[in-house]
Amino acid sequence: MRFSTFLKGGLLLAAFFIISSEAFAQLPVRTRTLQLLGSTSGAVTQDAPAVVTPYTVSWPASATGFLADADKGYLLGTRTAANDIDMTWVQLSGDLVDGAGAAGQVAYWTDANTLAGDAGFTYTAGGTVTVGEAGNNGVVVFHDAGLAADDFTTTLGNGTQTTNNTFNFDAPTVGGTYTVPVSTNGAGAGTTNFIFVSNGNGTGTWVTNPTAGLKSGIVTPANGAFSAAIVFGTAFALTPSVTVTASGPVANGYILQVTAITFNGCTVLSSAPFDGTDVINWVANAQYNP
Repeated sequence: MRFSTFLKGGLLLAAFFIISSEAFAQLPVRTRTLQLLGSTSGAVTQDAPAVVTPYTVSWPASATGFLADADKGYLLGTRTAANDIDMTWVQLSGDLVDGAGAAGQVAYWTDANTLAGDAGFTYTAGGTVTVGEAGNNGVVVFHDAGLAADDFTTTLGNGTQTTNNTFNFDAPTVGGTYTVPVSTNGAGAGTTNFIFVSNGNGTGTWVTNPTAGLKSGIVTPANGAFSAAIVFGTAFALTPSVTVTASGPVANGYILQVTAITFNGCTVLSSAPFDGTDVINWVANAQYNP
């Protein structure tokens, strides 16, 4: 066999090798491992067809942030320059938070990592928190841990009022613990002259003020007179009870009698004439009758 034959065979083999290499270069590259080498584990420049300006993503240099096998985490990208993003590992102590709500609703937990919201628990910018909604009472429960007898539920609003109710608490002058008392009844809509009386067990009861119709005054009788007229001023709604006492140099020996009691006055009679220096102290009281 001639040498030229071997030469021709070698040239033909080289041609096939070049053609196969070019064809292989056009095929998709498949690899099981992508290694980025360098002091910062290298960088990947992403230039997608729709992106005009490429950007560079720098991957973490190590698994720093993961303490043990089965740790959970995610890659956090931080923009460091116009087109540079540094990636770092962030470890999770649990699962990522999930759930959904609506604008204005206050979020609350339904399990260890799920947040939810409700139309009956909302916040409005400016500091307004609303508990409850139309047709559904808002209930706030205050609990004294360890003292079940002190647990109580308070309802703010009944869901049917046409306007809001506002409860203002005056600011004490000094810090401390204060108690808001509760009552066994209501004073009644549109009524006045009720007072709050303690029941001795932490509650109170609204009762008609027994001193609502209380009036008092002083009258100086004329010298030598055996009687003195008392005018109550504004007339009472009911006929009052009247108590009188006399004071003065000789008043201690007087016997006084109250007569002619009306809604707006009475007469005081004396067993001896007044000497001009005596005075009569009177107190009239009529139970308030709305």
